[in-house]
Amino acid sequence: MAGRVLIIGLDAGTFDILLPFVERDLMPNLRRLIENGVCATLRSTVPAVTSPAWPAMVTGLNPGKLGLFAMLNKRVGAQYDFAVASNCYHHRAIWSLIGRYGKRSIVCNVPVTYPPAPINGCLVSGMLTPKGQLCTYPSALMSELEAKGLLIDWEAQRDIDSTIALADEETRLALFLMENNEWDLFMTVFRATDMIFHLFPEREREVEALFARVDAHLGRLIERADEQDTVFVVSDHGMTLQHEVINVNSLLQQAGLLKKREAEKDALNFAHSVIERVKQNRLLQNPIFKNPLTRKLSQQISQRVESKRIDYGRDGRRLSRLAQSQIDWSGTKCFFVDLGYGSGVYLNLKGREPEGTVEPGEEYQALRSHITELLSQQSGVIVRRREEVYSGPFVEMAPDLLLWTSDEKLGLDAKYLDLPVRQKRETKVYHHTGRGILIACGPDIRRGCDLDRASIFDIAPTVLHLLGAPLPDDVDGAVLRRIFREDSELASKAASFQPALRLPEQEVDVESDDEVIKDRLRDLGYLH
Repeated sequence: MAGRVLIIGLDAGTFDILLPFVERDLMPNLRRLIENGVCATLRSTVPAVTSPAWPAMVTGLNPGKLGLFAMLNKRVGAQYDFAVASNCYHHRAIWSLIGRYGKRSIVCNVPVTYPPAPINGCLVSGMLTPKGQLCTYPSALMSELEAKGLLIDWEAQRDIDSTIALADEETRLALFLMENNEWDLFMTVFRATDMIFHLFPEREREVEALFARVDAHLGRLIERADEQDTVFVVSDHGMTLQHEVINVNSLLQQAGLLKKREAEKDALNFAHSVIERVKQNRLLQNPIFKNPLTRKLSQQISQRVESKRIDYGRDGRRLSRLAQSQIDWSGTKCFFVDLGYGSGVYLNLKGREPEGTVEPGEEYQALRSHITELLSQQSGVIVRRREEVYSGPFVEMAPDLLLWTSDEKLGLDAKYLDLPVRQKRETKVYHHTGRGILIACGPDIRRGCDLDRASIFDIAPTVLHLLGAPLPDDVDGAVLRRIFREDSELASKAASFQPALRLPEQEVDVESDDEVIKDRLRDLGYLH
């Protein structure tokens, strides 16, 4: 029997966090995989965020070919944003590709798999699945899982205990599907390993408890694999503490590229000051807040204020109510947006933006060059034109300029105007990095080897090669031959290719779920 492939995702997994746990023997199962296989830092997408990263991993395609650039996307020809959905890429995913050759897949808890689409096997959609909506293929599977108490409520408001317990829920569902269905490819993702950092950044002891529990579950899943199977442990991106932030819209304002409504200056500055002081917990230094009850109340107020200051205003793209209401669009040339760790600058282009001021063509190109030079002067900031990063039919859906940082401790913020360009973080805040993980172990995999970096686009081609299926001819990644033993046939066998399948988007109405999904993104910390 040909070997199968088991893919286990640790959302936000990074060696910076995992290896100290491994060295302290908190994750013995992960240790065994590392010692008996290969590992590499996995370079994520730009931006390094759940979407587009997981879809890019399972397709081998860059965001410009998928039309996925962040947790929310701008629909071509429309003036609003929509929540990302599986119909953008499902027919290109590895489970769809191998299904054409009779191979069966089980896919569960993988982000951006809602709405569920037909596959040769079964699928249970993951993060951002609206409660009460069909979340399985085949559809009859949903009632069976519901009756057994195995359906996960992805909209549930979770405290620290229920966040840790989410890993148990994910594992129970995965094991049930694995034990009751035939499969050639199995893929599941632990979401709690990301959520705990966003929601509970101060709870270090509980973070240890979660990762120890995830490792135990990892062992239970691996026990279901046979000796001839190959196991991958992967992540979509990394995670680190943010020490400093650049307020990009304030920088653009100071450069005369973004204009503020002067009439609202005093009121907005006062509101901003209050929110910032509450958010940064400066008010909590007052002796009155030493009382546990009042301290808890003040923290709840801070969280409530923070949750209310979001709006999806201008074309739905994420600007805070304060920043949005302050901007005089008639005098604005560009603006910075943040779509859930997906950062970029849009030019206020005539014909595209409702109150555009920039002429297409020569002015557009000259202004992009000017903004690039301006932002590049900030230490640690990397600026690229979208066509330098992406390729494919959907590049024009991306921001005109893409921003990220070479210093992982440095963040980019879109929320307010009239702030210092650079500010130190005064509270503990985690954010994503571009360094994920790849660990592979199996009969054809080299042992005890640390590799150079691999790309997230390489996972799908490598899995297809392992399962004997041809690669789409437009794939951006490549087969990771260096993970295979030299005497393995997989190391020398040439990869086969097939014409890429291009289908119209699945006709699924997901717009009615957009507001529900956006609310959930706020709760998870992706949208501030």
